[in-house]
Amino acid sequence: MAKRLTPPPQMIPGKASVNLLPPGSPGKGEAAFALMRHLHCTGLFFIGDDETDETVFAMRDRLTLGVRVGYYPHSRAQYYVKHQSEVEDVLRFLVHRFDGMPETTRLTH
Repeated sequence: MAKRLTPPPQMIPGKASVNLLPPGSPGKGEAAFALMRHLHCTGLFFIGDDETDETVFAMRDRLTLGVRVGYYPHSRAQYYVKHQSEVEDVLRFLVHRFDGMPETTRLTH
């Protein structure tokens, strides 16, 4: 059905979705960096698990740290974790390193 739209959208298949973008429009990568500019941020930590996240990982010159959830041999993320359950460990590690908090401090839900 999406191919019948005029003009036909750019289609990016996800794990359980299909993302439709107007032709020539930026993906998640450009959107993430537009938000960075708007918030006057100089760095971006991005973690994702889907093909749609690869547009962010591909912008490595502007991405401070990219982490893919699940190994994907063609990913442009600098790092990966094996399972989503490891995301909390990554966040705890970053908080500890940047704020000097003890590593045993638990993040609250």
